Amino acid sequence: MHLLVREILVSGIVQYAVALVLLLTGVSVLECEDEHVYSRGYPGADIVFLAADLKYNPEEGVKICEIQSGSCSAFNGFDYVMGEEGLFAKTFCQILGQYQTSLWFTPSLISDTKLKAEFARQGFTPVTAFSDLQKSASFKQAVNAPFYNPADVRSYHGIFYTSKLSRQQCEKFARDYPSILLMDRVAMPYLLDKLPMTELFLDENLKRYKPRWNVYKKKYSADLAERICQDIGSEIFVIKPRKSALGKGIVITDRSHLDQVLKTILHMKSQDLRNQEIPEYRYWAYDRSDSFIVEAFLKGNPMKVEELGGGTYDGIVRILFLLVQSEEKLHIHYLPAVMIIPKKSLEETGSLTDRHKSVPKAPYFTKVPEEVLNAVQEQLNEMLPILYRKMVDSL
Repeated sequence: MHLLVREILVSGIVQYAVALVLLLTGVSVLECEDEHVYSRGYPGADIVFLAADLKYNPEEGVKICEIQSGSCSAFNGFDYVMGEEGLFAKTFCQILGQYQTSLWFTPSLISDTKLKAEFARQGFTPVTAFSDLQKSASFKQAVNAPFYNPADVRSYHGIFYTSKLSRQQCEKFARDYPSILLMDRVAMPYLLDKLPMTELFLDENLKRYKPRWNVYKKKYSADLAERICQDIGSEIFVIKPRKSALGKGIVITDRSHLDQVLKTILHMKSQDLRNQEIPEYRYWAYDRSDSFIVEAFLKGNPMKVEELGGGTYDGIVRILFLLVQSEEKLHIHYLPAVMIIPKKSLEETGSLTDRHKSVPKAPYFTKVPEEVLNAVQEQLNEMLPILYRKMVDSL
């Protein structure tokens, strides 16, 4: 962990203490003015925990493959690379502790078991479900305490850490409990389906961070492959279900095989799909979305991975971050990043999916080269405030 503290705009003893914690945990912070968010009527305080899967190469820069909820992610890869079980969860709690020390969480909606264990060790309060929150004595006490400054994230009386709430549930929570922060409130409407988050990148200031893409009805036709080729203009394509997780159902194919892949996943009977040898195909027997996404395939920055025999792998960078809106500033906290690699190297024989689709389990994790990580963070520093503002503007 060699990340640096880029800039910390706090004062006095607090400045020293925060800087010390961040240096020890290897987490960097960028604070950027974002008055536009505050002036649009947003309460001014918010905490969002997100994970980005991205490709990077020096010629094309950062290209976002997917942005998802940090709460729905598992952190085994980060601990695997850093060589210490539970280190990511501890680091996360240290950063969160700069802003709040009271937290209620729903264990069933958090994917990482070590994070749940760390929450318990920190003395945070588990609740079975959203509807059970009001039964918590500590929550009742926090709700009834005086509340003075909704623009300051530290003035709130705690965080409710959950996921998978509808926009209406988020709005109701904010009305009923104005002194409690709802984790991911701004991002929640974009985290259950890849399409709404992808559509944010239609913005002129965000287009360059996303591969060319389009959305198509989940109905096979003889001309569908040709339309996709014309729309996307690529030689290789990434086919994505809208609501899958952990890479399920994602298929990478080229022009010559595109029609056959589409015919298989869209036209084959569900029972036959379930019996397919290729697991990516089997997923489509259970997919219930009415459309799917296709993106242009982009190369990453292939690197040799000595721990897997020295082969060259085309992986993705997974980086997690906290966005903290407080007192008219957006604070970006980067947590440790990891490179997730495919199960086969570029030198091995295999399908495009085998050689380019990352596998999020050990031993397919490795460190992100420092020069790559620095370049990625530099571009994210430009992108994330724009993306956050887009989410806020839709509230």
